[in-house]
Amino acid sequence: MRIDDDIFEANIKGLAKLMKNIDTKIDKLLVSNSTVMDEKLFDNQDLCLFLKIAPRTLQRYRNLGLIPFMTICKRNYYKESDVNIFVGKYFGGKSVLTDKDKYQRKNKRQDDDTEDIVV
Repeated sequence: MRIDDDIFEANIKGLAKLMKNIDTKIDKLLVSNSTVMDEKLFDNQDLCLFLKIAPRTLQRYRNLGLIPFMTICKRNYYKESDVNIFVGKYFGGKSVLTDKDKYQRKNKRQDDDTEDIVV
């Protein structure tokens, strides 16, 4: 069976056009909704702005396995629930003061009192 070159090229161009349309629609869907199974997704830029960190810091967190992520179309995305767990674990702060914190706070107050005296 022989296929004419013109027909073959037309079919390839049509297939390429369809693939480009599908790719465009997927990108629009990811950007517009940014949800997977009713859960909001953050991309790298959104998460950096939210956490007030540099992209390199976020990359370090990924490499260390501190924050779970998924890659879709060569882009990293983070589930809102995973981000909330990460923030609570690493950015949540201390709920109870340790003895070291109390000691530093006490010494700071004493240092503040001595600074007010001018000779």
